[in-house]
Amino acid sequence: VSKKFYDLGFNARKYGLHTFRASAATVCANAGLSPKLIEIHGRWSGDSCLQRYIDHSLEIRLMATRLMI
Repeated sequence: VSKKFYDLGFNARKYGLHTFRASAATVCANAGLSPKLIEIHGRWSGDSCLQRYIDHSLEIRLMATRLMI
C-alpha cells in the first residue's frame, strides 16, 4: 500500500491502514449503508467506536440540521 501511495505522488508516511479503515467507514456511511453492516464488514468492535470515525458529508449534516428545526 505504501509503495502505491508513493507511486501516486503521496507522502506514504502520512497514511496508514487506520486511515483506510476510517475512510472506508465514512464512504460507506455517506453512501447509506447501515452502521451495523459497516461494523460487521469493517470488523469494528461496536457502533460507538465506529461512529467516532465517520465523517459525515456536508450534505448529510445539513439534512440532519433541517430535520431538527
